Amino acid sequence: MLMLRASVLEGHFESLRSEIILWSGSAVVIDIMKSLNPASAAGTTTQPTDMITSELWKDSAAPGDTPVSLRVRKFAEHHEYHDVFLIGVDGDVLFTIAGEADLGTNLNDGPYTDTGLGRLFRTLMESGDDMVAMSDFSLYPPSNNEPAAFLGAKVISDGELLGVYAIQIPEQPINEIMQFSAGRGDTGETYLVGEDRLMRSTSRFFEKSTVLRTEVSGATLEAALRGETGIDTVDDYRGVPVYSAYQRFDFEDIHWAVLAEQDVAEIRAPIIRVRLWLLGGVFLSAMIVFVLRHMLVRVVLPSSIAAL
Repeated sequence: MLMLRASVLEGHFESLRSEIILWSGSAVVIDIMKSLNPASAAGTTTQPTDMITSELWKDSAAPGDTPVSLRVRKFAEHHEYHDVFLIGVDGDVLFTIAGEADLGTNLNDGPYTDTGLGRLFRTLMESGDDMVAMSDFSLYPPSNNEPAAFLGAKVISDGELLGVYAIQIPEQPINEIMQFSAGRGDTGETYLVGEDRLMRSTSRFFEKSTVLRTEVSGATLEAALRGETGIDTVDDYRGVPVYSAYQRFDFEDIHWAVLAEQDVAEIRAPIIRVRLWLLGGVFLSAMIVFVLRHMLVRVVLPSSIAAL
């Protein structure tokens, strides 16, 4: 169960990486970037006021999408991204799908500089041209302060750096991978934990999200974060004894622990039932032997002796 979930999760993120690379170099994204920030190709700075008056910028969050921005919107909806961003070389957020408060702000000196999106932008601007970067889940104020992770790559056209293409990774697809319940009984679950010891996926035992809200501790978690793999018995985040299988998941600069656990009581229940059946069988056999012995001693033998 553990290795399967980790493998599916790896496939999910590798798919995201491939899509980021494809779209950051696509004509669609490059055309939008040039339309929104034509001065970037000349090496000058576009002011936020210029972006706000852009027809394409206004259409990006309105029903009357231009054909180009509509393609990006449909792409985002198809892949269930919460948002797609185009960020200029100076940190200006030029284009988004969701049209939240981050649109039109600057990630170098604006109100969202210290968010996951701001950190992603600076990482990419300081990186090589072929690098894909990810920012781990953190609370993101423009999205109602909900947990958000970001993945992005540079947008380059004919050797000219135009900015950054990024997506806001939703929690739900990760939860669907981790919460797949076939063969896990009533108490089995697989979940992710970050290096800050907070969950990166939602527990199956809670209706509301536990991402960045539930803290986890224990020997198997620490071993997983060290890069070890194995299985042990520990008390989980609910204080319940569980069998815990563990390993680490690595993607870009992200390191999460993958824990697959099931209550000790549920796993041992069949063993206990078998033992009870065996004990019952032994007791029944002993009773039969006792009754037969009693009949032999008190009935059969006296009758045999009297017949002599």
